[in-house]
Amino acid sequence: MDDQRVDIMVVMAFEAPAEAVWSVVGDYGDTSGEFGRGFVTGVEVQGDGVGALRTLHLAPEGAGTVVERQTARDERGMYYAYELADRGPMPMADYYGTAQVIPVSANQCRLVWTNRYRPDGAPAEALRAQSLQTLEILESNLKDMLARRTGKGA
Repeated sequence: MDDQRVDIMVVMAFEAPAEAVWSVVGDYGDTSGEFGRGFVTGVEVQGDGVGALRTLHLAPEGAGTVVERQTARDERGMYYAYELADRGPMPMADYYGTAQVIPVSANQCRLVWTNRYRPDGAPAEALRAQSLQTLEILESNLKDMLARRTGKGA
């Protein structure tokens, strides 16, 4: 296992109320698959709140599954944390992630997403690039979802 730890923090800006963004991001079980479109083909959830397990079926179809466990949740703070319960084909160890929506004004907010892990079977920079690409997909999907819900761009 590579001893180099990968730490990522991405701050995404949205022209939308924090509650609207949290309604998507905070839906830990988004079984519609819309939020993860482009890197997951389906989502299954077992449980609710802290301890809930989310199984992500990776794209392309048949690429495997990853199981995430929610480790913390704060509805008022619009925050949750998660870890990999089963990394499946992902070459990562000690994975931990967080998502938090932070209000800026009545119609603006920031989403802060963090990932931390140790490479295990792949170069750190390749994994960092893949993680950043996944977060870009999430940001794009979220902006599209908000635009459809509000009838304007996010």
